Amino acid sequence: MAAKWNILKDAEGDYGVGLAPFVRMPVIQSIGGSARPVIGIIAPFDIDLEGGWELQGSTGIARSSEGSGDWIAQWENQVSIEKKVTNRLVAYLELEVESGDGPTAWATEFGVNWRLSARAIADIGTSMGIGTDRARMTYAGFRDK
Repeated sequence: MAAKWNILKDAEGDYGVGLAPFVRMPVIQSIGGSARPVIGIIAPFDIDLEGGWELQGSTGIARSSEGSGDWIAQWENQVSIEKKVTNRLVAYLELEVESGDGPTAWATEFGVNWRLSARAIADIGTSMGIGTDRARMTYAGFRDK
């Protein structure tokens, strides 16, 4: 779940920067190691490209649980390329890096966003670690645009 406030946006909507507090709920406890949510705030940006393509990214901080124990802080960064498939369906590929209290983790993520209404979007995808941390997580969520 997330909300987003646009801070900077051009008149044509070709680029924008915002602030987005969020809560990520785990789908399956055995994948993430905890049934507790991840909370944080990110500063996303987006740039419209030609031919239905879009470049997006963000930087932010998050607080997540480490197994069933303590909470840890993380700095999260991501950049993604998206392709509009239909008026309601967007496919994306993303590169992520997280660092903080634990080791730096790199991951790829791919999935689809399905527009349910003018403001609601369903996000379904999978994320896979790169390198020695090859954890995989499948997720589903909704967000308000």
